[in-house]
Amino acid sequence: ATLGDRCNLTMANAYASRALAIAAFVALLPLFLIAANATWVINTPLLYSYGFSKYRDQINYYLDISDDELRSAGGQIRDYFNNDEEELAINVIVGGVRFDNLFNDREVTHMKDVKGLVQGVDLIWKLSGLYLLVFAAVGLILWRRSFLRPLGRSVAIGGGATLGLVALVGLGSLAGFDRL
Repeated sequence: ATLGDRCNLTMANAYASRALAIAAFVALLPLFLIAANATWVINTPLLYSYGFSKYRDQINYYLDISDDELRSAGGQIRDYFNNDEEELAINVIVGGVRFDNLFNDREVTHMKDVKGLVQGVDLIWKLSGLYLLVFAAVGLILWRRSFLRPLGRSVAIGGGATLGLVALVGLGSLAGFDRL
């Protein structure tokens, strides 16, 4: 091959690599935003307080447990999602009796599965965020200010994709949440 052929091939590879890097950025931005928000919500005490308040009557029907003990249980669940313990053990006082674990074996097994999903979402958030950060840093280092416009365009496309995905899931939920 001639020098010109090799240069053309090198340029084509460079354009393909750049297009692939941009496509990965656009695809990973929705994953990052959704996973980051899910991780934040899962680790927010407000989610658990809301659930306990909403279902207080049902909780009272089955358990004689104080609000302080419910908040403690919520904190123990959040801790479980973020630690290395294999099994969940919610230590609370119910009806004046201390329980080493509020959940039965079936519920503990279910929570193992939930923990796996939660940690998977957390890993997606961290890895996609790392890629986005490296992509932006490398682009800014190599192309400086001229990278800002393509970066902005990629963020806009990824943000639009995120909104589209959220709208699609929202509409799907309205149409039939159980089937979705």
